[in-house]
Amino acid sequence: MVHRHLRLPEFWARTLASRGASALAVHFGDRPAWTFGRIDAYANRVANALLAEGFKQGDNFALMMESHPAYIAIWLGAAKVCSVCARGLASVRDQCQAER
Repeated sequence: MVHRHLRLPEFWARTLASRGASALAVHFGDRPAWTFGRIDAYANRVANALLAEGFKQGDNFALMMESHPAYIAIWLGAAKVCSVCARGLASVRDQCQAER
């Protein structure tokens, strides 16, 4: 079912409520699986950290990290604060470090 007028945090809250915190949300290779509850708790910590740093609605930041389930939680945490998380590719980061 598509919810056309929901912001991501509201859509996430509905999904979490319908699936349950202990339901598997992300399985990435041989790494431990992440449940909906684990993603939500991590996202809340990210949102609180962004607020503590002064981020507010419409602010932007770049996230440069390797593929990892935490990326989803960080992106969701930014959405909860209404900040925009632009994905930076780890390969770009590595190239920048190599050029130093």
